[in-house]
Amino acid sequence: ILRKNIVLMPLFSISQLSQDSFGAMLTSGLKHPWLLPLEVAKEFTKTLRGRSAAAGELAKYGATGVRDYSATFVRESAEILAGLKQETKSGAFMRALENFAMASDNAVRQAIYNMTLKETGDKATAVERAFEIINFKRAGASGKIQMLRQVVPFFGAYLQAQNVIYKTLSGKGISPQQKKEAQRTLAANALKIGALAFMYAALCADDDEYQSMDPSIRDHHLLIPGTSFMLPLRQDLTLMPKLIAEYTYLGMTDNAFTDGKKIRRAMSNSLANAVLSPTAVPQAIKPVLEVATNHKSPKKHSTQLNKIQ
Repeated sequence: ILRKNIVLMPLFSISQLSQDSFGAMLTSGLKHPWLLPLEVAKEFTKTLRGRSAAAGELAKYGATGVRDYSATFVRESAEILAGLKQETKSGAFMRALENFAMASDNAVRQAIYNMTLKETGDKATAVERAFEIINFKRAGASGKIQMLRQVVPFFGAYLQAQNVIYKTLSGKGISPQQKKEAQRTLAANALKIGALAFMYAALCADDDEYQSMDPSIRDHHLLIPGTSFMLPLRQDLTLMPKLIAEYTYLGMTDNAFTDGKKIRRAMSNSLANAVLSPTAVPQAIKPVLEVATNHKSPKKHSTQLNKIQ
């Protein structure tokens, strides 16, 4: 119930577009990664309108169009198809939300399929990349890991993302290719993303909204210059080219604004968020533990508020 309340929220699905797009720029193996976010936006719109040719093609291989099945979902679907049960308005609404959430993930798969096909002309490679860029079915054979995936929110998604990053950094890639070629592509894409991040910092450094933003938020968001609108980015190792280039520019142009302490803290926080897994405590008891270990006294809190006022 907790996971569904998050995943089926339309704003969550929309936020995933920028996060998945930015991460895939480094891990997809594409030669022109800067075009990927635009292709993702196009595929997302086409999918919602039912006009994506890539969605239909990938559905033949099971890469798209496959729901997140559960015993309850299978039973209800079978009863509806058999005419034993009528679909309610709430059930139809839930299906619409599920389709919207699926379109968010599938847009990234479809965009990578389209761009790989254009760059290589190899359909097998395009399908393989579409499968592996977001593959929640790859979960290993460990019974303990399977148990944690059921009770720790988004633990499976974390493992999947780490698997993709590991393959990319180790030179395996998400599709069969020569190790040296994969490493060259990774280095080239990291430099391209860094160059884009350097230009982004140059555009935003004098923006009042950018300067007033807390570094812990600024580091994993992209601010649209001249607005207060930000695109969220995933806090993993794919963020490192952006952080290195951004802090390089800020350190070169304004040492008072971006000192060494801020840079060290940003890099350490980013690496910690990228490497450390979600807290492996079942969600049913996690809030109880958090409340039990919160020893901040109300009197002290009240004193701090009075000082602020």
